Amino acid sequence: MITPPASPDVEVVSTPHFTVRIEHNERGTFVRIAGALDAQGVPAFRRRLLALLSLPLEQITLDTTGAVFVCWSGIDVLDEVAAAARERRIDMLLIRSASGGALRNVQRGSARITRATR
Repeated sequence: MITPPASPDVEVVSTPHFTVRIEHNERGTFVRIAGALDAQGVPAFRRRLLALLSLPLEQITLDTTGAVFVCWSGIDVLDEVAAAARERRIDMLLIRSASGGALRNVQRGSARITRATR
């Protein structure tokens, strides 16, 4: 389900357990995820992230601090999107909570995504 955007530069995509908020502004493109990314939500999440990479972007920031769960297929999507971003020379930054949150078990460098903490 796609919720009408709050402004022309904001898109919200949601499933019953998961929300993706995509914001475009002068600082770049920010993707904020919240809730539980389970196998049901992965296909839409994958399609939307790969579609973003077709835009003329220099950097995309993925904020996972609101994620409470990410299934393994969701982790695979992050790897796939990171590889696609590298191919297109788009910098990808992953922001996660200091404790790691839903991504605490991801090994450093598994997706070769630059990691930052809050």
